[in-house]
Amino acid sequence: MTKLLATLSGLTFWTVIFKGASVWAASGEGLKNPLQWGSFADAVPTLMDGLIRVGVIVAVVYLVYVGYLYVSAVGKPDQIKTANNALLYAVIGIAVLVGSKAIAVLVSNTLKTVTGK
Repeated sequence: MTKLLATLSGLTFWTVIFKGASVWAASGEGLKNPLQWGSFADAVPTLMDGLIRVGVIVAVVYLVYVGYLYVSAVGKPDQIKTANNALLYAVIGIAVLVGSKAIAVLVSNTLKTVTGK
């Protein structure tokens, strides 16, 4: 039964992908290169936005894991300490993620100012 569900979900996934590709091809827009930037200063915010999107997903998954650690640590002080440390690391990671966006904007603006573009 599990193999059947996995096969059906895989077939559904590829059907949606290929149907979307055929609709996109019929639109006449053509294939565009996503890496065409005018300068490195233009590329920095775009690259950081992509990395931040991935980081947000990782942070949410990690916070769910921290919640699991708290739930499974009922009455066990050593496991509660582990969950507290994991939560601390998650908060630090989220702060770094938010700070990286600010640094990316700062670097981009500095490069634009220095190069004049």
